[in-house]
Amino acid sequence: VYKMYATDFMYDKHCLSDFGMIICDFDGKSGTESVSAGSQLTFNLVKPLGQNKWNNYSSSYSEYLTSNPFQICKNPCKASSQEELELTAHDISEISRWLNRKQFCKFKILQDDYIDIYFKGSFNINQINIGGKCYGLELTLTTNRPYGFLEPVTYSIVTNAKNETISLYDQSDEIGYIYPDMTIRCLESGNLKIQNSIEDDRNFYLANVESGEIITLHGEEQIIESNRSSHNIYDDFNFKFPRICNTYENKNNVLTFSIPIECTLTYSPIRKVGI
Repeated sequence: VYKMYATDFMYDKHCLSDFGMIICDFDGKSGTESVSAGSQLTFNLVKPLGQNKWNNYSSSYSEYLTSNPFQICKNPCKASSQEELELTAHDISEISRWLNRKQFCKFKILQDDYIDIYFKGSFNINQINIGGKCYGLELTLTTNRPYGFLEPVTYSIVTNAKNETISLYDQSDEIGYIYPDMTIRCLESGNLKIQNSIEDDRNFYLANVESGEIITLHGEEQIIESNRSSHNIYDDFNFKFPRICNTYENKNNVLTFSIPIECTLTYSPIRKVGI
């Protein structure tokens, strides 16, 4: 359960305060409210004949994350009169163009507990009119996921020998895996294999890399690229992209690289929090 006590937020690289506005509460009511924290699972259960146990054959998230409506107004500390608190047609148009979009953009609550967490979403907007004049807007954020993310975490990896290992601790709240972005500079020619101890039966494999070749992996998009145009990577790749994983008992990813490499690995850990 979370109620927004912040006065500012960031959306697509701009802050609410950039527009001279703050988060506010027009009705002044207080009390406890129930806030969706997303992560609502739907279980497909089947009961075998003659048994009193239902088996879970599959499960998936049934909800994306949405915020309770919250309100914004002009910052009263910067207004010298009641008239200056009114939202003009230009003000409303400017805010609507910023927040009410058909694509999902990065949203962050500018509050200590949430400063490293972001969501991807867009807003629906209603006007708050008093005496026939608009003094605020009511916003509802709809996101494209049932959870938020930590700001991207980047690891710089260097190995100096064949089959050298490094350890990465997965910070994600979600049990499972995330495909990271990786830029790998091969320091030796040969076959590049990357193995993760958590799923040691599933390996990344790319044959015939050259010393100095740079392999770029776009994890979410499942795209692999090489800076060597002569390397037909799709003939040499097994199409198993590296993953950062965790189980309930184990978050330690021990990665083994078959040849010496220099690598930058970036991913955004999942955070199961409400808005």
